Amino acid sequence: MQPGELSRKVPRSRQTLLLPQSAGDARREITWLQLVKFAKHLGCERQFEQDQEREDYPAAFLDYHHALWRWVWRLTPPKVIDILNVVNAAHFALPDTPENRANISVGKHDYMLWRAVFVAGMKAGEGFNASHYQHFSRLAHVACRIGDDEVFEIAKQKKWNFKKAKAQAGRVRLKYYLLVSWLAGGLWRMATRAEQMEALEGQWGELPPYSLEAITMAQTGLGLHWPAT
Repeated sequence: MQPGELSRKVPRSRQTLLLPQSAGDARREITWLQLVKFAKHLGCERQFEQDQEREDYPAAFLDYHHALWRWVWRLTPPKVIDILNVVNAAHFALPDTPENRANISVGKHDYMLWRAVFVAGMKAGEGFNASHYQHFSRLAHVACRIGDDEVFEIAKQKKWNFKKAKAQAGRVRLKYYLLVSWLAGGLWRMATRAEQMEALEGQWGELPPYSLEAITMAQTGLGLHWPAT
C-alpha cells in the first residue's frame, strides 16, 4: 500500500467523514470516533490532534485499528453477533432508507465497540467509577431495543466479584489502560517504557506496581506494535 493510499484510509480531525461504503469503512470511522472520546477522557485532545499530523500516524492508526477490532471480536459473544446480524433501522429508531442502511452498519459496529469497552472496564474495576456508567448510558437504549440483556447483568457487578478475580485483575486492568491510552494518549510515539509508564500514571492516577515486562506482555497480547521495540 502506497503512503498516499494509507493516508486516505485513515480518518483525521477536521476531515468530513464520508458515508461508509463497506463494513471496513464503518469500523475505521468508529475507531477514530472512539479515539476522540478516549482522548477527551484522558485530557489529551490537543496532543491527539497534533499527533494526527505526524507522517507515521496513518500506519500507527491502522495498526491500532486492527488490534482494537481483534480485541472487540474476542469480547463479543456469538449470541450478540447473532442479534446484530438481524437488527435493522427500526432498532436504531431510523427510517429504512439506503443512507440509513449504511448508518446502521456504523451503528452496529459502534455498539460492538461500546459494549467491549464497557465490559472490559467492568472487569478492570472501572465499575466503581461513575464516569464508566455515563459511558454505558450512551448506548444502553440500543441494548434494550435489541435484547442484549447480558450487558445489564454485567452492569450489576458487585465488589466481591472484582475481589474474586483479584489475581488476574492487574493484567486485565493494564490491558484496558493500554488500549485506551495507546493511540489517544500518545504511548505509541514514546521512546521508552519509562515514558509510557509516566504517561499512564498521569492519565490514570495511581497505578499498581506494573513491571516493564508486564507492559510488554500486555502490549504483545493486544497485538500493538511499538516502533521503538
